[in-house]
Amino acid sequence: MEQNIFEPETKDELMAQDIAYSLRDIKHLPLYLKFSRMYSHDSLIKILGEVKEIPDERIKKSKGALFTYLVMRRACKKRDIEKHHEDKFE
Repeated sequence: MEQNIFEPETKDELMAQDIAYSLRDIKHLPLYLKFSRMYSHDSLIKILGEVKEIPDERIKKSKGALFTYLVMRRACKKRDIEKHHEDKFE
């Protein structure tokens, strides 16, 4: 059986691969690639570090699920702040 091996060609692809391997969640590589294209790599690295520090027994679903939750939550907060800022000056 032939195995598809992902070989990153861009910084975004390398970031997504690093996240997937760190979280032991290769099946969600396309999602992590989307995140790496949308959000700053520094922010993703910070969130990844926070997730990796949490002991496995404290994780309800998976580290990948927690990572996704934190990325989405912070993205929403940032959009709310930006929206508030725009409303304030209209």
